[in-house]
Amino acid sequence: MPYWERDREHVEKAFDFGGMGARNGVTAATMVAAGLTGVDDFLGGTKNLFTAVGGERPIPGELVAELGTRFEIMNTSIKKWTVGSPLQSVLDGMAVLLEDPVVRAGKIKRIVVDMPADRLHIVDNRTIPDICLQHLVAVMIVDGGLTFASIHDVTRMSDPKVLAVRKLVETVPNQELVSAVPARQSIVTIETTDGRTLSRRTYEVRGTPGNPMNADEVAAKALDLMAPILGTGRAKELVAAIYKLDSVGPVTGLRRLLQA
Repeated sequence: MPYWERDREHVEKAFDFGGMGARNGVTAATMVAAGLTGVDDFLGGTKNLFTAVGGERPIPGELVAELGTRFEIMNTSIKKWTVGSPLQSVLDGMAVLLEDPVVRAGKIKRIVVDMPADRLHIVDNRTIPDICLQHLVAVMIVDGGLTFASIHDVTRMSDPKVLAVRKLVETVPNQELVSAVPARQSIVTIETTDGRTLSRRTYEVRGTPGNPMNADEVAAKALDLMAPILGTGRAKELVAAIYKLDSVGPVTGLRRLLQA
């Protein structure tokens, strides 16, 4: 079985990205509270923090280069879509094409998606809905958009309306896109039943430093994720508090808003 098929529900990846850091932080704090000691100087010696994160020839000076003027947090990418990374640009392209009323179920003859040849396999006809290219393109057309719930709804993979559109989706492993800069580009082309051809190439993924989401887009994604857990009212209150975080006072004041 290919390596990308072995973790069928992405549990390991979810833990690595979402849970392991939090667990390690709590573990470290608990160890300190229990009186355990550690290395006195983790910045010095032949094996240290710098070699751990920077390889055998780290450049420690980069940690303070342009301190106070360059803020790396501004180079952070925020996913607009809660899907596998290679699919971000595909859904960006679909969102633009959906603005045309002709891009609707029953009006489409063919959908062709060009993806970088070296990563198409990651999202090609997968059994997991949130990383299956054909499925998500179909759901987006049927629903007119995507939400966290619809993206992760396994039952939609057997929805007759979704399957009817899914069979129209073709993928092309595009070698030129492998070396294209910025990375993760894709081309979505839709042929309609009335003879039209619409195409969209996404060059920079929405949510990356070169094409950042605006505050309203970030808030919309946050509400989509938080409202089912916190309730719509509390989720909106939390977003409003984050907007004015510099004047909110002690951060412990957010605790009430984070409780389901």
